Amino acid sequence: MPPHALAGHLRHGLAAAVLVKLAFVAVLLLLPSGLLVLGVAHGVLLIVVVAAATLALLARRRSRGRDHWEAMYSGRPDWDVGHPQPAFRALADDGAIRGRVLDAGCGTGEHVLMCAARGLDATGVDVAPTALRTATEKAAGRGLTARFLRRDARELAGLGETFGTVLDCGLLHTFDDTGRAAYVAAVRAVLEPGGRWFVLCFSDLQPGESGPRRYGRDELAAVFATGWRVDRLERTRLDSPRDPGGLHGWLVALTKDDAPGATARADVATATPERYLRRLCDHAEAIAGRDLGAHHRPGRAHPRVLRVDRDGSEATLTLTAGRCTLRAGAGTLAVVVEAPAEDELRQLQDLLARDLERFGRRDGLTVEWSR
Repeated sequence: MPPHALAGHLRHGLAAAVLVKLAFVAVLLLLPSGLLVLGVAHGVLLIVVVAAATLALLARRRSRGRDHWEAMYSGRPDWDVGHPQPAFRALADDGAIRGRVLDAGCGTGEHVLMCAARGLDATGVDVAPTALRTATEKAAGRGLTARFLRRDARELAGLGETFGTVLDCGLLHTFDDTGRAAYVAAVRAVLEPGGRWFVLCFSDLQPGESGPRRYGRDELAAVFATGWRVDRLERTRLDSPRDPGGLHGWLVALTKDDAPGATARADVATATPERYLRRLCDHAEAIAGRDLGAHHRPGRAHPRVLRVDRDGSEATLTLTAGRCTLRAGAGTLAVVVEAPAEDELRQLQDLLARDLERFGRRDGLTVEWSR
C-alpha cells in the first residue's frame, strides 16, 4: 500500500476514535457518576477504537493484495507461459512429483494439469478468480480432472488436508520477510511427513530491480535452514513469454524434516553477557559466507554463517549446519544450539565454545554444555 494511502487510513481511524470519544464523554457527563469513570472509560474506548481501525486496515491491505493479482490477469502476466516450466516437467518425468499434489499460486494451472495428465490427484490454489476460471476451462478442454480453489497461500492449513508434494513456481519471491515466514509455515502444515516441496524463484543473477525479489544462494539456504532438508539448490532458467532466453532462477528441492534433531544448551556465567553476545555476533557477521572456524582446522569442512539477527539482548545465528540462539540475562549468557543431527550439533558446540572462551580468556570464561 502506498504511504499516502496508509496515512489516509490512519487519519480516518483516528478521526472515528475522536468522534466516538466525544459522544461517549457527553453521555457520561449526563450521568451522576460520569465524572468518576470518565478518565478510565475514554482511555479504554480509545484503545478499542484504534485497535478496530488497525484490524480494518490490515484486512483492507490483504484485500488489495488479492485485487492486485486479479488485475494482472486483465492481460497476459509475464509468468503465464502457457506450458509447464521445463524444470518442473523434468521432475515429473523423473517421478519426483508424487502423492497428492498441491500447486501454491497455480495461476492458470499448467503445472496442476501436467500432474493430472500423469494420473496424480492435483489441486491448485490462487487468489485470482480469473486465473482459476481459466485453469478450470483448460482442465475441461483437455478432459482432465483437477481441482482449483481460491485461497491465500499463507492460509493453506485452512484446507484441512495434507499433500505428498507442493509446487511453487514464482510465488516465494513475491513475499516480504513476514509473508514468507507465514507461507513457509503454511506449506509445512500441509505436507505429509517426508513430503517434498519444489520451488522455482528468481536468482540474484537476474538483471534489474523491479519485480520480484532476487535471491542469493545463502539467503535461500537460510530460509530453509530449520525444518527442511535441502536436496537440491541449483541455478536454472525460467521460461518467459517476454524473454526468449529465459530468466535467471533457482530450483530448490526440499524434504520436510520431521526429525526432532539435536539440541544443547550452555548457561555461561559472566558479568557482561551483552558484551559477549555483541562480540560473537560481530565476529559472525564479519565472516558471513565463509567457513566458521576454518582458521582453526584448515582443510576440514565447517559450517558457514548465513545470517545474523539481533534484537537487543537476544540474537540468532543461522548457519548451514543449524542455528544458535543467544540470550543475555542477569549474570548469564544463555546459548542454545540446534542441529538436525548429532555430528552437526557437536561441530557447532565446539566452534561456539572455542570462540566464546577465546573472547573471554581474561575473564576466565568457560562453556559447559548440557542436553
